[in-house]
Formats: sequence, C-alpha cells, structure tokens
Amino acid sequence: MTYTSYKYLLFVGALVFLYYIIPNKFKKFQWVLLLIANYIFYYLNGVPQIIFIVASTALTYGSTMLMQKLRNDNNARVLALGEDVTREQKREFKKQTQAKIKKVQVATIALHLIVLAVVKYTNVTITNANTILDAFKVGWDIPHVSMIVPLGISFYTFASLSYILDVARGKYEPERNFFKVALFVSYFPNIVQGPICRFDEVGTQLIAEHHFDYDRFVHGAELVLWGFFKKLVIADRANMVLPNVFSASVYEQNTGSQFIFGIVFAFIHLYADFSGGIDITRGVSEILGTDLPLNFERPLYSQSLGEFWRRWHMTLGGFMRDYVFYPVMLSKPVLKLSQKANKKWGKFAGKMVPSVITPAVVFFLMGIWHGASYQYLLYGVYNAFMVSSAVAFDGLFKKMKKALRINDQAYSYKLFCMFRVFCITSVSRLIVNAPSIKGLGFIIKSMFTNLNPDFFFNLDGKLFTMGVDAKNMLILFLAIIIFATVSILQEHGMHIRDSLNKQNLVFKWFILISLFVIVLIFGIYGRGYDAASFLYQAF
Repeated sequence: MTYTSYKYLLFVGALVFLYYIIPNKFKKFQWVLLLIANYIFYYLNGVPQIIFIVASTALTYGSTMLMQKLRNDNNARVLALGEDVTREQKREFKKQTQAKIKKVQVATIALHLIVLAVVKYTNVTITNANTILDAFKVGWDIPHVSMIVPLGISFYTFASLSYILDVARGKYEPERNFFKVALFVSYFPNIVQGPICRFDEVGTQLIAEHHFDYDRFVHGAELVLWGFFKKLVIADRANMVLPNVFSASVYEQNTGSQFIFGIVFAFIHLYADFSGGIDITRGVSEILGTDLPLNFERPLYSQSLGEFWRRWHMTLGGFMRDYVFYPVMLSKPVLKLSQKANKKWGKFAGKMVPSVITPAVVFFLMGIWHGASYQYLLYGVYNAFMVSSAVAFDGLFKKMKKALRINDQAYSYKLFCMFRVFCITSVSRLIVNAPSIKGLGFIIKSMFTNLNPDFFFNLDGKLFTMGVDAKNMLILFLAIIIFATVSILQEHGMHIRDSLNKQNLVFKWFILISLFVIVLIFGIYGRGYDAASFLYQAF
C-alpha cells in the first residue's frame, strides 16, 4: 500500500474521520485509535510485519525500563545511606550503574542491528558469496533463504535506537506505558520514507489531545497534494528513462551522451521522489495533529558538499551526527591517532585524522544502510572521499580564491558552486544506478570517449526513444519549472502555503484545484493505479 495509492488515501481518510469525531471527553484516548491504525496499516502489508515491529518495540521498551530501574536502584542505595554517603561513594555507585546501563545498551543495540542485518542483507551476502565462488569455479552455490524484509525496518529500527541511546545517556526518562512506546515506534506516516523521529520530538505530540482545525487540515492537505505532484508528475515520469539507459540488457548499446542524460534523470527522479514522499508524510501527520521534523530542505541549492548533506535526509544526517560522528571523532583511538599524527607530521596532519576517519565511518555506514552491495559500498567510499577532500583542501581553496580575486559573494560564483555540488552528487546516482561494477566502468569510459552531441538536440532521432516521448518531455520540463520556481521562492524565505492561504479565496482554490487536476491528468500511474514504489521504501 504505497503512499500514492487510492487504498492509502481511503485508509487515511477513514482514520482522520474517526480521529476527530471522538467526543471531547474521550479525546485523551485518541492515541489508542492511532496505535490501532498503525497496526492495521502493518496488517494490510502482511502479518509478519506486525511480528517484527512488536518484537522491536518489546526489546526497546524492556531495555529502557531496565536502564531506568538501574538508575532508580542507584538512587535508592544513595538515599539509604543518608548523610553518611560520601562523594567518592556516589561517584563509584554512579560509575557502577553506568557500566551496567552500558551493557544493556550495547546488548540491545546489537540485537536490533543483528535483526536488521539478517533480514536485509542475508540474501545479498549470499549472492555476493556465490559470485566469488563462481569466479574461483568452485562448482556449487549457497542456496538463498526465503525471507521477508519488513516494511520500513530501517526507519523504525533507527527510531528505536535513538530512543534507547537517549535514555541510556539520561536525556530523559523512558515512557512507562508500553503502548505509548509502541505508538512512537510504529507511527505509520513516516515508516516508508522517514523522517527518523526522536521520542522527545514527537512522543508528546502523538499522545496529546487533538481537535479538528480547518486551517491545519488544509495546510496539511496542501503539502500532501504538493508531494503527489512531485512524485507522480515528475519523479515517476523521469523514472521511465532509467531502464532504457542503465539496465543490464541495453546499457552497452548507449553512448556517453545517453549516460549523461540518464544521470540527470536519475537525479531528478530521486530528488522529486524523496522530497515528494517526505511532503506526503509530513502533510498526513500534520492533518493528524503531529508535526514531524523537517527532512529535506532544497539540497540542490547547496554551495558545498557539507551543506548538501545537512539538507538531504536531515534526520538520518542528524542521527549519524549525534550517535556516530561525534562519538567516533571523540573516541580514544581516534584522539590518540590524531595526537600521534600531530607530533610526527604537524598540526594539519593531526587535524586531518579525525576529519578523514569520521566521514569514512559515517558514509560507509550510510552506504551499507542503503544496500549491502559493492555499488553501495563504493557509494559510501566515494562520498566519504569527497567530503574528506573538501575538508582537507579547504585552506588551499581559500588561498586560490584570494589569489584569483574571486568574489565568493557574487551570484555567478554561487551558481558555479551549486553546479559543482550537483555534478559531484550526480556521480553517486551513477554509482548506484549502474547495472554492475563492470557496467560502471563501461559507462564512465563511454562518457569520456564515446560522446554524441547530436543526441542532445535529437539530431540522431534517439532523444525521445529513451522512455519519455516529446509530449511527456514537455510535461516534465514544465513541471520542473513549477517545482524550481516554488523552491526558489522558498529559498528566499517565502512560506508558500502560508502565503497562499492569505490570498483571496477564489484565487487560492483556483491554484489548489489546478494542481489537483494536473496531478490527476498528468500523473504517471503504475499497474492497478498504484504509483511506483518510493525509492526509500526499500530501506
């Protein structure tokens, strides 16, 4: 049941109706209805989905309650000693308690990650192992395992991990009601695309009483409609090109120009698909009274790689920053290595050690998170290298700008920076869309040795045979102009929905109805009138 299917819209519509007709004296039980809706959503996607998420919730709840019990036992021990307790004893008791909490934390996180690794990566690992066996002509293959990958397992696992880590750090006390924890873990709007939520951001909102607010309803519905436009009119139309460029059966027939064309469309597809899915998620949640954290903030307008990754999948970046980046950077092994490099090769080398190791670890994990294949590993290595290089050569770039008298505040320079970031990040799309590592090599070679400029002007008659004909190309072009115009206005500080809602009623509804008609008429629908699955649904 994808977010753009009629089944999903009927499901959300029925839930919203029931959610707000609850009498005021029973509003405090709204969250119970929401919890039931979450599990109905999982049930509609298959019974095994429920088993996995219940197990994850039970593990999360049990471990955090055990951590709190250890803290309470420590406090009780200190109180029992009364005024006789010394500072040294308090420190020792706290140290012992933290050590026990650490063991619970590590064990729980390990169990979560083991389940995630087994269900997501077992068959991929077997495939890779069989490839190696075939290369050495062993003569037998490891059989694949019949296994279900639960919907959104990465997202609810990461949400659970953030909750466990926050409780372990003492950021807040755990929720004592198991079902309220279950509501947080299983919240259905964000389970396919994210964002990865933190309990302190959304936990209170989910269990609060919510009364129907017309303005909030319209505000959320507008965001959902905008997400549909990006997903159905732009992303799914751009996606029609990719099989004709990168599939294993046809890629060797294409030229470098066709691959460049395909990379651009791959970027457009991902950009509109991901941002559209996030808009639908946040819009539905807004209608239900819960504001989810921002997860996508026009990364195409970034002027550096660091800024790009701060704007792209912001909650995943935040998770990696808080729970991986800083812990790795401040870990004893990295600090010791940095000190040794500082003594042996100077301050620059000492600075570069954490600046290289930390992004390498983060992007390696992000690559694995996206998929356990050689291409996603290369994706992680590539992005780690580019980010580390940007840090390493930052001083050199500044000196070059000064020597060349480049005005980095000029709009032309900012456009150059945005184009540079686009080119660098587009290579990521090439890495993951190529049919194989061998195919990636072929594509890169073709882009430098087999260009055909005639293709871009359709002088060879092939431009409109790549999955999108002239009519659909025009629709896509106009849709991208609308998308880009809105993004530019947002980038300059305009809140589009707020501004639209302040307009004359006739004008406002003319815009909304026009957008609805555009989506209805020009949307690309899959088999059975279900739109193609979102890219991040697989994660």
